[in-house]
Amino acid sequence: MKKIIIITGILCLAGSISIESGQRTSTQDMRQSILNERLMSAILSNKKVDIQPLIKAGADPNVYNQDGNTVLMLAILHGNFELVRILIAARGIALNRQNNKGDTALMLAILRDNLDIVSTLIRVKTRLNTQNNDGNTALMLAVLRGNLVLIRLLIGTRGLALNIQNNDGNTALMLASLQGRVDVVKVLMAAGAR
Repeated sequence: MKKIIIITGILCLAGSISIESGQRTSTQDMRQSILNERLMSAILSNKKVDIQPLIKAGADPNVYNQDGNTVLMLAILHGNFELVRILIAARGIALNRQNNKGDTALMLAILRDNLDIVSTLIRVKTRLNTQNNDGNTALMLAVLRGNLVLIRLLIGTRGLALNIQNNDGNTALMLASLQGRVDVVKVLMAAGAR
């Protein structure tokens, strides 16, 4: 914090920062940027102890990288369940934000076959039927992964739409059939997929 104050003082003396009442100052923007960078760094280095203090200090829990992946998504991609739990509890967390490919946190957890994180995201009421840039839903991604445990979990969740079509016109059932996954086809048909 002392470094920020010293840097701010130097910049003010140099005339680089103009402070006007009622407007967000460059100092505030700089502080926010530093907090966000530290949060991103803590996530990437799996430093659980740094997360909560940074968020309490004002770091944005929805900050994202050049790929559109939020810190929650990065924690999921690193498979760090503890960081995911901390971030989900953060005030104002955007659970359903999509990255540049249109994937949500739930989709990324499915692509990582992470049952604990998928279960947690479902429990906190993340959207189930969002489609990514290819038109695929979380269920379709679980089908493409061939993960029966995740497929059954999703099917058992209230509000899941079984018959959404992706950009190629395929439903989850069609994708399972195209992959020759008879086991997945049976589970989907038993749940009412067409």
